[in-house]
Amino acid sequence: MKRLILLASLCVGIAALVPVASASAAEDACTIEGNAELTPHLGAELKSTKFSFVATPGTSCSVSKSTITEATVTGEGELSCPAGENIVGLNGKVSGEGTIRRSIDPAAKHFKFELVATAGVVSFKASGEVTGGGAAEFLTHKEAAEKCAKLNAGGLEFTALVAGTF
Repeated sequence: MKRLILLASLCVGIAALVPVASASAAEDACTIEGNAELTPHLGAELKSTKFSFVATPGTSCSVSKSTITEATVTGEGELSCPAGENIVGLNGKVSGEGTIRRSIDPAAKHFKFELVATAGVVSFKASGEVTGGGAAEFLTHKEAAEKCAKLNAGGLEFTALVAGTF
């Protein structure tokens, strides 16, 4: 039941973000899995945190039937296990930049992004050579959820659903 609720939340998040994509370019929807490293580790209190995400190669895209060959994201912001700075009413944003490559187009597409994080779910919007957005979560990954529950989250597995033009 918990996974069904999370999946429904992710789908609603993506449905809300898909109209950001341009109708004149190739739109796609992809599932991306990978690991995020957070320095320093997330705890209960908001603190300046650097993060990097690296996708596991070979995850799939549904429209183009391609696979993700590379996806990386780096950024920083005030984060904690319960939330990110921009979700708790503080002024600020959590942002960064990334690169994605798919099997149908080996050229790297670069983008900037902003995210909103709360309780294990991250909604994000991309701009640049990639437009669109999506949602990522770590709560269905038992080990990652346990790390955050213990308020010592450094390396977390994530699953993201991404829709847009890239």
